[in-house]
Amino acid sequence: MAQIILTDVNIAWQEFNLTTDHNRVALNYGAEGKDDTVFGDTTRSSKGGLYTVAANGVGLWNSADDGVDEQLFADLGQATRLITIAPDGWTAADYAYIFEAMSSQYTVGAQVGELLPFTWEARSEGSKLIRGTVLLQNTALVASGNSAAIQLGAVTATQKIFAHLHVFGATAGDTFDAVLQSASDQAFTTPNARATFTQVGATVTAERKSANGAITDTWWRINYTIGGVSPSYNVLVVAGIVNN
Repeated sequence: MAQIILTDVNIAWQEFNLTTDHNRVALNYGAEGKDDTVFGDTTRSSKGGLYTVAANGVGLWNSADDGVDEQLFADLGQATRLITIAPDGWTAADYAYIFEAMSSQYTVGAQVGELLPFTWEARSEGSKLIRGTVLLQNTALVASGNSAAIQLGAVTATQKIFAHLHVFGATAGDTFDAVLQSASDQAFTTPNARATFTQVGATVTAERKSANGAITDTWWRINYTIGGVSPSYNVLVVAGIVNN
C-alpha cells in the first residue's frame, strides 16, 4: 500500500462505531528502554522492557442517545474496552489495529464561538497492540454465510490469534452466531473451528476471542449463522496473530 491521506479512518469502541464523530486519532506503541550500561561501555546501552500501548482521539461532541458522549463518559475508568482502528477503511482484507484497553481520560471544552470538541485517551490493560486484518467488514448481514477467506498465516506454538467482534446493529427476536474458522486451503475443504463467539440477540455488543497455537492452517474466515424472521446485523470482525 502506498502513502495515504487520512480520509477514511474507522474507529470502533466496544459496540459503537465512532468513525464519523472523529477528525483525529493516534496510536502510540512502544517498548520501555531499561538502562543496562556497565563499566567498560563507552556508550549508553538499553534493554527492551515492557511494551506500552495507548490511543487517543479528537472529535466533535454530540449528545445523541448512544452517541459518543454517552459512551465515552460511561466508560471512563472501565477496563476491557475493545478498540479497533483501521487507517484506511474496514473492507475485508484491510489492515486494522486492535487492543484491549482501559479508558483513562475524557475531556470536553472549547473557547466561545467554537465547535465543542472532545478528546479521549485509552491505555492497554496488559494486551499488546495487534496488527490485524478485517475478516468480516462492517455491513448489514441478513442471512447465514461465510466471510471471504483471508490468508493470515499459521500460528506457531509461541503465538496466539486474537479476534475482535463488534456488533453495531441488531434486530429484536433474531440471533447471530459467529465462529472463527481456519483451513489449509482457500476453498475451506475441511474447516476447523478455532473460537466461538457468544450468540448475539437484540443487543449490540463486542467480544474478544483467542486461540492458542500451534495451528498449521494458514487460511481464516468467519462462519456466521443468522436466525429469525427479519434479521439484520451490522458486524465487524478483525483478527491478528501475535507472539505470546
